Parts: sequence; structure tokens; C-alpha cells
Amino acid sequence: MSIDLNSPCILFRKDSEDHLRQIIHWLEPYTLPDNAEEETPTYLATSYMQDASEVYESGELIDEMNVAPSVDLNKDFTQLRLLETVEKFNDLYFFYSQTYFGIPMWNQGMVVEVRQKPLEIRRSISSVDHNKISIPTPNPEALDNYSNITVSELESLLNVSEPNTAIINSSDNLCIYQYRSEKRIAGDLPEGFLPEGYDRETLPDVSSDIVDGNYYIVRQVYFSLGLHWRCFIEITTGSILYLEIFCACATGQVMKLDPKSQGATLLTPPLNVGTTPSTNPSNPALNQFRSNETLHRLDPPDPSGNQHLRGQYARVIDPVLDVNDPMLATPYPANALVPAATPPTEVSPFDFNYNVRTENFGAVNCYYQVDRFLDFIVSLGIQLKPTAQDPTAMLPNTPLPIRVDHRAFESSQNTPIGGGCVGNIGNTLALGIAFAKITLSTPPSPPLDEYYSAATSYQIMLHELSHVLLLDHLHTPGFTGFSHSFGDSLAAILNDINSVYAPPSTSSDRFVTFPWEDTNSGQQGKYNRRHDRDTQMSNGWYWGGGQDTGSISYNSEQLLSTTLFKAYRALGGDDTNPLRREFAARMICAVILKTVRYYAATSSYVFFVSSPPDAGSFCADLRYRDTYFVANELPIQVDGVRMGTSHKAITWAFEKLAAFNLPSPTPPNPPAPPTYDIYIDDGRNGEYNYITNFWNTTEIFNRHQNDGQTNQTHQNPSPNTTNYLFVRVKNRGQLNADNILVNGYRCTPGGGMVWPQDWILLNSNPVSGGSGLTLGNSRIVGPITWTPPTGQNHVCLLFTVEALGDVPHTWYPIPNTVIPDWHLVPSDNNIAQRNLNLLAGYLGSIDVAQAADASGFLVRNPYEDPIGVDLEIHLPQLLRNNGWSLSFDTSNHIDLEGFDREGVPVKITLSGGHSFTREDIQNTDDRDIVITMISEKGIIGGLTYRIDPDLRS
Repeated sequence: MSIDLNSPCILFRKDSEDHLRQIIHWLEPYTLPDNAEEETPTYLATSYMQDASEVYESGELIDEMNVAPSVDLNKDFTQLRLLETVEKFNDLYFFYSQTYFGIPMWNQGMVVEVRQKPLEIRRSISSVDHNKISIPTPNPEALDNYSNITVSELESLLNVSEPNTAIINSSDNLCIYQYRSEKRIAGDLPEGFLPEGYDRETLPDVSSDIVDGNYYIVRQVYFSLGLHWRCFIEITTGSILYLEIFCACATGQVMKLDPKSQGATLLTPPLNVGTTPSTNPSNPALNQFRSNETLHRLDPPDPSGNQHLRGQYARVIDPVLDVNDPMLATPYPANALVPAATPPTEVSPFDFNYNVRTENFGAVNCYYQVDRFLDFIVSLGIQLKPTAQDPTAMLPNTPLPIRVDHRAFESSQNTPIGGGCVGNIGNTLALGIAFAKITLSTPPSPPLDEYYSAATSYQIMLHELSHVLLLDHLHTPGFTGFSHSFGDSLAAILNDINSVYAPPSTSSDRFVTFPWEDTNSGQQGKYNRRHDRDTQMSNGWYWGGGQDTGSISYNSEQLLSTTLFKAYRALGGDDTNPLRREFAARMICAVILKTVRYYAATSSYVFFVSSPPDAGSFCADLRYRDTYFVANELPIQVDGVRMGTSHKAITWAFEKLAAFNLPSPTPPNPPAPPTYDIYIDDGRNGEYNYITNFWNTTEIFNRHQNDGQTNQTHQNPSPNTTNYLFVRVKNRGQLNADNILVNGYRCTPGGGMVWPQDWILLNSNPVSGGSGLTLGNSRIVGPITWTPPTGQNHVCLLFTVEALGDVPHTWYPIPNTVIPDWHLVPSDNNIAQRNLNLLAGYLGSIDVAQAADASGFLVRNPYEDPIGVDLEIHLPQLLRNNGWSLSFDTSNHIDLEGFDREGVPVKITLSGGHSFTREDIQNTDDRDIVITMISEKGIIGGLTYRIDPDLRS
């Protein structure tokens, strides 16, 4: 069967030249055709490549797609050939490399992901070059050039000044490589750091015969020179077209959060360029920002009783104990990263307590920060290593513990070096992380307290650990193409939770990604990075804009951190409660990490990965991984809330930075919304800016007669008789909303409800809203006929709407999981809730008091843990001015057992005030009595009672 890109069950991405680059079979997988001759992954992948050839424009390339690449100079044209099949978890990744002369092209072709149980395809990507490619046929003997390259030959080509310092690890393989001058030198070597004295900026120019953008046959040479490297040598001219270094940059006192984020506004960050020793903060000034934390998972003390900073997740490298460790051993004849200092040890009571401006403090932070993040991953329900029960894992290949060197580099304030992720010989996994010691005074021989360790920064550590994760899955420390990494996003999100600049603060300092590192230098590409670039779209800060420079600088990384931080804010990061911010951070990070965990790369001689080609594709991957679960994979739950509920806020965040527009020199106004997006308005016009009052929609309304298409005035439910519910739905998607379906639910009025336990379906079949709803228009859908229970003239109502290509969170039923209303409703514009009841006000205060006194509600606990709930009251100005007060028949504070579904009933009394009239009510727009239920973890719900001057008692 052919692939229909018009299907609402498919997510797809095209590039600026209208070539298809990604398909995600989101709501409907691709499966074997009815006439399949085999039920095997290979047969399915082959069928898919044939059926997808029209939309991927690959029909002329697939004749020999299941033949392995091999040199054939007669094939002077491009083909797709099966380079490798990689098994990862329950998936098989079929890597079809684009070839010329039968030689694989570097990271070009198609990848098809086949899930084995059930046998289906959910994702495919293409990096095929559709342009006309012409490579001169070489002399056959030239194919052997540089296959036995010597050290002296290599050093001459590289312009290495010190002879015999390189070690050649491999020179066996050819590939086809497209030369790009701006990408010729790759890898994040810290500025000013010269491994073995080699300065890669002295690399000789390429031959004048080399044309930027053309393809060439190159010899891949892997070598060691202080660190591990690779280079591509053009076989006829000997020009180096590509050069990459495999580096991306007990109890104990630690820096859990940087001083500035803790409120150190009067201290000058010590990494600021130009800061003098006299203005550097002293140890007494800095020490107050340390915290005493337990160092978890340490190995037992040695036989002499010395506790080392070595444990299950982290190991601070010791030049004596680790002399044979891969991070230090050959092929490092004079390893640039041999630790310059031995990490500290302590005897009982094992108190690693040091001043901030010391190497020892840096060593303790190295251990603590790595252990802290890996423990965070485990706390999300993501394993570090695969097991027989669950083959998925975050670090399936990287050896644990992660090696950390607390002072591998040495620098000064004028050449600040943070750290680097060090790759192995093939750059297929991380050997460890190396950090810098910044000298705060002028060498030589500065005093021991004139140091500041980059390892004290959790932000820098998170950035480097993102490289470790990417290396494990993609065999490269960064995303290939659209962003340097996702490390800045982790740094921004996880360090916002307890920052003094988080809400209720409105300071713009909240959006400084590295607030304690180099913030005043003004130098792009170091630590002067921000995650509010959406405020500068006119200056090119948007996806496809002038600042979207891909993986060759940190600009696109800032766009990614801006985007994901915006999604974090929408999911609760903008709450004033740090526990709600922590929930949002954990949820968004779970989606990011799960997505990265499913990327794959070839292990063969040509680099080829399944990572996304652009920001819109990464958004689609996040959306897919958030919602898709398989039989042997338990859904990740954060604080008892399952995944599958974040992708809409994530999609909106990418939308706001123009990820769904074609590249443009000017920012689109407004940016293009998703293809399909039907919604019920809760006051945000279908968008996802954070709100805490999520129960006030007026787009759901009840009528006593079936007249909702002509009269949208809400009437309180009339018990024991037929009522009619209607809802207004709107479309903000690029395409028409078709096959619109609506469901309605009710529950006893209150707060702390969870889906699905507390909600009763009102309609046996979804109510149709028809098709053809165009962008920007709305439609009344209904009625849903129902009979309110006896004694309830106020109920809580919840409606969902779906259309082709856009379904609500409730569409993904997963047994034994729940979603609390406080997260379900504001994170999905397909869902709206009405806990808004009308109080009669026709006779003024007499009616209002009687109606309020007849009202009551339940307080439930949506959490597994016991909680306390405070009932916060807001009275409109009219009632306050006339001396009225609202009270409950219970305390304003209610304690609840874990996951209490029966709840505590509360009755309302409105009393003690002066009378007011109907006309007084009509003369004000402030008519809402709002009761908000606030737990120590954040708002869990509420009710609104709106005084209606036209409603009789």
C-alpha cells in the first residue's frame, strides 16, 4: 500500500526544498500487506521502502536496496543499499546508506525503524541528497591511497610540529563525503587547550581543486594525539576535508545550586572575563552557598580506612589507582588528560568538607553532580542498564561508573574552560568527562585558594552529561545537524526549580542558562547563553532564522533550550510552588530522555544515525515517544502521573519559535500552528501559557431545552429531568477539522479529581460535530442529553473533543494509571472543565446568600501520599465592600489520606454582610466567588460561583 501523506494519522516533515525527511506513523502503524509472503522484519522493511518510494522520491534508488555496499566504479550513480541492521531494545533499525560507486556516503540515506513485537513500522527518516551528484571516476589504484598511512605522513598532512606524537588506530575504510568548509573542523576542544601541543587551527588549506559542496572519495583515518580524533583525506589530492576531535566540551559540602541562583546578587561570578583577584568572591563569601549533602552509592573504604570518591555511578579519576583505566591508558603516550592532582580521601566520619576555591571542593562536586543526575534518571523509571525484563536503557553501552577528571584542563579567567566529554577511539561512547581548574590570579604558582573548579557548576555538568548520553546512542556527542546538544535545556530546566529567579520573581535573570559562568563577557559560544530567545525573534532567533546555525555553534542550542524551557513553563514551570515546578521539570525531562534513548547509529565503518534532521522533526519524535508505549515497556510515571500528557505543550513551544514554518529571513507573524488542532477554549485561545484556574470555561453550557444551537446562555442543571449539554469547539490547525467527536463527563462538584476514576461518561456514543471546520472558526456541538442526580443543581463537567489527526490525552487508555485534573486539563486544549456554577442574584443579596448556603463540594486527594489542603477564598469586591464573609463547616485546612477518592464534604455559608441589590450586581463585572484548593504540592482544583443578576432563586 502506498503512503498517504494526507492521512491525519501521519506526522511528516519536509525540508525547505519540499523533499520529505521524516514520517511518523503516529496513530496508525504501517504493517505487513495482506499478500505478504513472509512475516519477517526484513520483508516488512522492504515492503515499506517500496511503498514509501514515491513520497520519499527514492524509486530509482532502491533496486539493490538489500545488497551490501561494495566498491564498483561502474556504478557512477547513487543507490540505496543496506549498510547495517541494528537491533536496539525491541526495534530493528534498517540503515540504507546512499552510495556512489557502491561506496557509502557519510551519514546519508534512509532509516526505517521496525518494531518486532508487534511487527510494525512507526518511524522512518531520510537524509538522501536528491541533487544531481557527479564524482569523477578515480584511477582504481587511487582507492588504496593512504590505506597504510604512516605517522609521519599523517603528521605532515595535519601540520603537527612535534614528530611521532600521533598514534594511528585505523585507516582501513573509504566513504563518500560532501566537503563543507564551515564544518571542516569539528569537536568542542576547549579554547586555548592544545592536546600534545597541536593547534588544529594550523591545519593546511585544502587543495585548489577542492570545491565547497562537492562530493569526494575520502580515506577515514582514526588516530590519537593527546585525545582521540578522526580525519578524512581526499584520496587524490591528500587534502584533509574533515578533522574532528572526540571531545564535547559519605557527606560532603557541594554547590547544589549556583550562588547567583541562590540569591548572591552582590557577588561577582569568578568566571567573568576581566574580573580581578581583588574583586573575586572570597571563600567565606562563597562557602555560605554550599550545602551538606550525603554522597550516595560510594564504594566501601579501602583496607586503610580511606574513603575514595568512587562509587556505583561516578568515579573521580585518580592518576595512581586508574593508571590502566581506558580514560588514561594507551593509546595516550602522553595523555593530555592525565589528572594534575590526586582526588581527596577522608577517614571516618568521612566528611568531605572543603572551601569552595579549592581543587578538593571541585573533586567532591564532580562525584556528587554525576551521581545526582544519574540518580535523577533512575527516579524517573528509566533504567541505566538493560535487563532481561526491560531491555530499554539510558546508558546501554557506556561503562559505569562514569569517569570524571576534576582538573584535566588548566585555564585563567581570560580563557575560561568549562569541561569536555571525552570520546573513545571510534567516538562510539564516552570515556568520561574532564573539567577545568580556573586560576583566579596570575601564574606562576598561584596559591591553593586561587582556584575555582568548573565542576562546581551543575549546569556545566548537565551539558557535558548530555554529550555522554548522545554518544551512547548516536556515536556522536551532539545532534547531527539541528543542534549542538540538549544539555543547555537540561541545565535551564533542572536549575530553575529552586532558583530565586523562578516565579513569583519576574527577573530576566531567570533566563540566563549559566548564571555563574562568564555572564558578562558578551562572547557568543561560551557560557553567555540564554533560554528566552523567543523575545528576540526580530533578530533572527527562531527556527529557520538567521541565528539557527545548526550544530556548528551554540545558537541553535539556545533555540532548543528556549523551546523546551517554554514547554516546561507551560507544564507547571511558571507555578510559584517549587514542587509543581519540580513536577514539570521531571515530566519534560522524562520525555526528552525517553526520546534520545530510542535513537540509534550504525556500528559499521560508515557513520549513519537515526537522529532528527531539524527542529520540527525532533518535535515529532518527542510527540511520538511521549505517547507510544508497547507491551513490554511500562509507561514512565512522574509523581504518579503517566507520560503521554506533555506532547501538546511541547508542540506548542516549537510552534511559537516557528518550527513549522519554512526557513525565512524574517520571523513569521504569527508562526504556523500544527496541521491539526481542534480545541475547547479555556481563555487561552487554544494555546498553552500556564494557568492555575483551569476550571472556568464557559464554552460548555447546559440548557433545560434542546435549544443550545440558538441560545448559549448556561442554565444550572435541573435535577431529575432531562437536560441538554452543548460545547463550542474551535479550530486553530492549518487544515480543516474533520470527523469531530465530543464526549461529556460529570462528577460531584469538588477538586482533586483524577482521570478516569472520578468521571462518569454522560453519552453512550460520541456526539458528532461533523467535518469541514476551517481555521479560525467555531461550531456548537450537541446536545448530550442527561439527567442530573437528585439534590445536585451544580456538578463538575468535563468535555473532550477529537478530530482526525488530533485526539485528547484521554484517548490513550493505559490500565492502572491516572491523570489528575490539575495536569490533564491545562495540558490539553482538547479537554475543558466547567466547575463554574451560577448563583441567583435577581433579588440581590437575599438570593445570593441563599444560593451560596445551598452549595457544597468534595475535597479529594489526587496523590498517592497523604496531603494537607488549604481552602483559599476570593470574594468579589461587591461582597467585601458590604462586609460579607464566606466560611465552611470544616476547617479551612483539610488533611487527606493518600489517594482519598471519597473525599471530605464541605458546606458553604455566606453571612454577615449588608444588603445589596440586583442593580449593584449589574454595575460590576467582578462577580466571581472563587474557592481554590491548594496542597503543599500545588493547586489541585477549585470552584467558581458566579453571581448572575438575571437568575431567580
